[in-house]
Amino acid sequence: MYNLTKDEKRAITSLLNDPSIVIRPADKGSGVVVEDAESYIEKLEQEIGNCGTYQLLDGNGQQEAERAVKNEANRRYKEGHICVELRIYLIPKHATQAKLKGNPKIHQERNPMRTIVNGIGTATENMAGVTKREIN
Repeated sequence: MYNLTKDEKRAITSLLNDPSIVIRPADKGSGVVVEDAESYIEKLEQEIGNCGTYQLLDGNGQQEAERAVKNEANRRYKEGHICVELRIYLIPKHATQAKLKGNPKIHQERNPMRTIVNGIGTATENMAGVTKREIN
């Protein structure tokens, strides 16, 4: 099944579970980057601070997003634009925060990050998947 010895499997498992390092794919090509976790976090913080796309919230952002989605789904339902099933689908049940990751741009000097926001499980996930046709 695997072409690795037990020692090699153990070594890989040890690396994958080591909290002091981060293993990410390179932004371009097929490379893999192993980086010190502190350096990785610093680069991500630098990236989100410089780009003007992200903003620091007071901690209520997730609750505000859930409330906004619920209000919009209810409004669309009351106006007759969506059916009750779609309204129920859109309203998040147990939403989580988005997760930020970054893939190092190894082709650039100082290897900045290509930021990736994982929105799976967030308040807006179901709404993002709805097409215009599904809403009158």
